Amino acid sequence: MVVNDRVSRRSVFGTVLGTFGFLGALLLGGCSSTSGQEPLTPVQEPSDDADALAQVLDPCATLNLTTVEPGAVTFATSAVPAPPFFLTDDPSDRIGLEADLAYALAEELGFRPGAVTWEFISPEQILSGEFIDYDIAIGGFAPSEGEGLPVAYSQPYLEADLLVLADGAEPAEVAQRLTASSADEPSDGFRWAFTVQGPARSWLVAQGQSIDAPRTYVGANDVRRGSAIRTSSDAVVVDEFSALWLTEIEGEDLPIVAAVQAPVASYSLALVAGNPLVACVDRALDEMSEVGTLDDLRQRWLDAQVWVEDLG
Repeated sequence: MVVNDRVSRRSVFGTVLGTFGFLGALLLGGCSSTSGQEPLTPVQEPSDDADALAQVLDPCATLNLTTVEPGAVTFATSAVPAPPFFLTDDPSDRIGLEADLAYALAEELGFRPGAVTWEFISPEQILSGEFIDYDIAIGGFAPSEGEGLPVAYSQPYLEADLLVLADGAEPAEVAQRLTASSADEPSDGFRWAFTVQGPARSWLVAQGQSIDAPRTYVGANDVRRGSAIRTSSDAVVVDEFSALWLTEIEGEDLPIVAAVQAPVASYSLALVAGNPLVACVDRALDEMSEVGTLDDLRQRWLDAQVWVEDLG
């Protein structure tokens, strides 16, 4: 028993010495340096495991995004996308501001171009909540006020002046209707053309204009393409870039009603109300703005000469 006890004590003593020796080596190693300025515990770079954990915890990481089609992001736009924001009828070619923006945003969210899908529907179906099988709607949507709206909006990706253009009416008549109160100058029967998803509708209502009668507006595509303007409206309310398209590309002679000051249009992306993807889209747009991607897209596509070159 004595021998065993000695062995046991010797083993314990050796273990203790070994432990202190190990700790001492660590301390000496940590303290040794040529300058004497090194910290005792060197700062370590985050490991791959830490990066993976950060991805798991980030609600906007691609693997955590809940989309209509798993592993893909679905954009919705008009059945016939309207220029100058879509310069062709195939958005996958990325020709046009909003077509290119969609793919740039998808990339920022972590989706490859092949994981981008499209649904072609009318803006009315988005605004009414009739169609909800999409992730992000793009196509000149402007935030509207009101409770219980079926859509939520991202932060703006483009701001543009609204212009009032005289079509069937004379500029003076258009200005008079917009400056006179509805009681003094009823606007029933006066035909306004504007995009239903843009800011013109609420602005015209605030000006006392009647816009609910038949044929008081035409769709976004017709306004921007000019195909229905001549026979359907007395005046057009459209953003400055669409106005440039109508005059420079479509060859429409639509004088600007300079006496009228219209508001600025702030175009945003539309999503189904309550979709947590809104916060991630906003974060992606922030990052794209910070690195200059949004400015590059705007400078690239909002130029009449570029439109001529791409369509030629």
